[in-house]
Amino acid sequence: MADEEQFRTLAERDPKLAASIVAQMADDPMRDERMYDLMQIWVAKDPSQAAAWVVELPFGSMKNDASLTSAWAQNDIEAATTWVASLDADTPARAEAIKALAFHLGGLDPQRGLAWLGRLKPGDRNLIVVNFAAAWSDKDPRSAANWLRYQAGDIDPRTRDQASLAVIHSWAADEKSAASASNWIDGIPDGELKENAKATFAETHAETSPPEALPWARDIRDLERRLEVTMVVFEEWILSDKEGFRAEITTEWENYEPELREEIYDLLLDEDPEFKKELIKLYENREEDPIE
Repeated sequence: MADEEQFRTLAERDPKLAASIVAQMADDPMRDERMYDLMQIWVAKDPSQAAAWVVELPFGSMKNDASLTSAWAQNDIEAATTWVASLDADTPARAEAIKALAFHLGGLDPQRGLAWLGRLKPGDRNLIVVNFAAAWSDKDPRSAANWLRYQAGDIDPRTRDQASLAVIHSWAADEKSAASASNWIDGIPDGELKENAKATFAETHAETSPPEALPWARDIRDLERRLEVTMVVFEEWILSDKEGFRAEITTEWENYEPELREEIYDLLLDEDPEFKKELIKLYENREEDPIE
């Protein structure tokens, strides 16, 4: 902690000297942290000087325009937008910078972000829409989802679907808003997006409510995908509420596909071998010698 405080003090006093220290550090997470701290301080003090330093860096991991953009956007979104627009369109650093700006605009000011998106070239819009929608969904997932569904027709359909799934993930992760997410998914026309949305919702919501997540997993049409997602839900369930899991399995066992029963047996072998013995005794023997 002392080293971090000393570095921030140096960056406040002499950002150029702090920058020279960062430039000599090994390529590791510590350098990334120092870079971000430096950019936050330097951008607030002298954004033009900070930008000039980044521009002069040789190409490589140190030319981290994303760090600059992230720090800048928190202080002055308009200036950050202008800075990103000035970057060479052919450099990988610009791609990271524009995605970072999209993320901050989505989280801080979605309406300004939408206006900005409208001015971008199609390739840039497709590059950043997932970041933008994911950040927007942290505060207002329904608005982000509705924009993607009804107003983002100029976005590549596959990219738009990826953004929609990112929104659903955020939406379903909040236990209080999961019900509204499931209602929104209900309204999606049948097709690949809806099937992926079911899986995303089930896998995410399983972390907070496996019983509510399970019907979505069981509604997936493709058998292999259905088994995979159902087992994700069951794995969360048995760890968080073993008695509830046992009750579900006991009640529904005879409705499960043979493939799913085998997967459950494998899970129980590791997590609850006694219950596995009970199931075999209760159901497998009954199937071999049915009671009239």
